[in-house]
Amino acid sequence: MNIHNRKLIFLVAPVMLSLAMVLASCRAEETAAAGKPMKHSRLLTLSSAEGYHIAEIRNPWDSTEILQRLILAEKTTETQLPKGTVVRIPLAQSLVMSSVHCSLLEELGRVESISAVCDAEYINSEVIRQRVEEKKIQDCGSSMAPSVEHIASVNPDAILISPYENIDNGKIERLGCPVIQCADYMEPSPLGRAEWIRFYGLLFGQQEKADSIFCAAEERYLAIKAMTDTLSNRPVVMSDMRYGQVWYVPSDSSTVGQLYHDAGARNAFAEFSDSKGSIALSPEQVLKTAHDADIWLIKTDKDVSMATLAESDNIYKQFLTYRDRNIFVCNTITSRFYEREPFHPELLLLDFVRIFHPELNIEGDNSFYHKINEK
Repeated sequence: MNIHNRKLIFLVAPVMLSLAMVLASCRAEETAAAGKPMKHSRLLTLSSAEGYHIAEIRNPWDSTEILQRLILAEKTTETQLPKGTVVRIPLAQSLVMSSVHCSLLEELGRVESISAVCDAEYINSEVIRQRVEEKKIQDCGSSMAPSVEHIASVNPDAILISPYENIDNGKIERLGCPVIQCADYMEPSPLGRAEWIRFYGLLFGQQEKADSIFCAAEERYLAIKAMTDTLSNRPVVMSDMRYGQVWYVPSDSSTVGQLYHDAGARNAFAEFSDSKGSIALSPEQVLKTAHDADIWLIKTDKDVSMATLAESDNIYKQFLTYRDRNIFVCNTITSRFYEREPFHPELLLLDFVRIFHPELNIEGDNSFYHKINEK
């Protein structure tokens, strides 16, 4: 055993017993997980009764209100059901408007339950794209303005939609099939969002598999986080690039901000703590705040190199991270970042720990972020 492996074992050992107990408990309760309180989610609660489950989704923009109350009733259930939108489970055919949830259903082994999608051109899954081409999955157009006629022809058991504030879904709701508000993307923590997989497992008859996937993701996330809990060296991280006159950066209370903290780093924009998500700053504000940052993470849908950064904007060359070549890039198209990361935050956390703390010598390749190329 080499010295690097001994170091890693030393860092992880103090938490392994408690993590093993958490995992054992999680596995023991997998078959009854729908009746188990959500541990991390702040927007979703699940409870169970004989023949049905109740899912309550809080309004992400007003936590005092319930956005939706769903009654997930098994198709054989004939008892009187409580008030709420009734969804007969497991779903056999559904309209899934987000590539994130399409990818999740592929992981759960329920691609055949996807009858229709929106924004098909943005779906990277080869399996689902092939089924769209073969007309086994119908393309209902843009998720912002889907074809009501196409949806009606599919006649789905349910429509999975990502809710946005002040968006009217009246035309879709008038079709009469249940519209499920998938608010997982508004969760304030990485594990909170990932925990929604338990809800989707219930919807599609893959409860045990979904619970197993979440338990494994949770266990690995906590073990990775434990590696950095006692580290005193916490590098400062800056994020992304400017878009026109605006530069969006993560607040300290966002999921990305929490990931930075859990990976043993400091967010360069921690002082802007009022927002729960992205903060719109001017490029000049970003330069003033993050000029001396240690690491620069760029998430983009195109190829970025040192050469293209220098050509696109002179402001980039003024950051110390540019001078030191300490920049890491995530291409969201080639890495399937948006499909994988929401329900597997442990993969992104591991990327960050490898980048922020190379002294830990964690073996393996990153899933999303890689050192920037010169050209």
